[in-house]
Amino acid sequence: MTKVLHIADSSTNNTRHRILTLVDNKSPSFNIEVILHKGSPIAPLLKQRGVRYYELPLSMWAIRRKIKELKPDIVHTHGTLSGRIAASFYGGCKIVHTPGFPVTRKWRHRVFCDRIIAASPTIKDILQNVGVSEKKICLVYDGVSPAWKYSAEQSLKFRSKHNVPHNAFVVTYIAPLSEAHNYVLDTARELPFNVCILIVGTGEYETYLRNRIKKERLANVRMPNPTSDLDELLAMSDAQIDVPNISETMPLSLLSGLSIGRPAVVTEHVPNVIEDGVSGLVIPPQDPEALDDAITRLKDDPKMYKLLSQGAAMRYTEQFTAAKMAADTENIYRELC
Repeated sequence: MTKVLHIADSSTNNTRHRILTLVDNKSPSFNIEVILHKGSPIAPLLKQRGVRYYELPLSMWAIRRKIKELKPDIVHTHGTLSGRIAASFYGGCKIVHTPGFPVTRKWRHRVFCDRIIAASPTIKDILQNVGVSEKKICLVYDGVSPAWKYSAEQSLKFRSKHNVPHNAFVVTYIAPLSEAHNYVLDTARELPFNVCILIVGTGEYETYLRNRIKKERLANVRMPNPTSDLDELLAMSDAQIDVPNISETMPLSLLSGLSIGRPAVVTEHVPNVIEDGVSGLVIPPQDPEALDDAITRLKDDPKMYKLLSQGAAMRYTEQFTAAKMAADTENIYRELC
């Protein structure tokens, strides 16, 4: 059995998701253990799954001692330079790395790994642009488990719970709150009366956005509690949007929506996730008129909406399942061993 030791100094949602996805979908030929920083929120989730984990001060020397003790075949680091250096000094294992961001040109001198996983073509391009050898880079898309498919009756109950009109066309934007949301609110002012936008996220812009919604009397915008159940939010949604200027990490909620046929309107930074006219609509960035037009087209053209919904579900099945992400990652491990 191949022993894989994950080292994570990051507590981002994507890092937690990747490790848990690999744990939940691993094949019997791999044994997974994890090194975490003390107090990591992923620790209780690993404990529930019966996975061995070690909470350490993530210094190079502490990690090196633990690697020497555990003797892994593969060390898979997530955004931790000290982990890569420690594994390199140990010398008895192969090193796979999933980088954190931002990445600068100095990064190429700190690779210390045999393979680098890029979660999207955008990330792959960034790595190549800072000088990382293409031979080291492996493209492995993030994958998610499918969202729960609720009945139409239950979806209406969710709408009542969140004060959303039953007959509204609901578009959901799930992302950290930022300046990009001004663009969404600009669009909301121009949308047809029966379109409702749900903005879900946290960040320093929350108070500003809530004040703007109130001041401008944007009755077609809701900001549900960011801890609301994702499946519940998607169940009462008809479509999704993802509209920042650039995204270095895969929007996991967007993938969950695809799994139950929720087409997306995205800006040009995510064309590899959404194919225009197949699984959603791709528009220019920072263009409220284009966003308004795309949402209105989805609402007013049932035939197009049905085709895009089917295309969204197919795109998920082909590329973004949790099982495929785990299998593609394990294939990298097998290649190195």
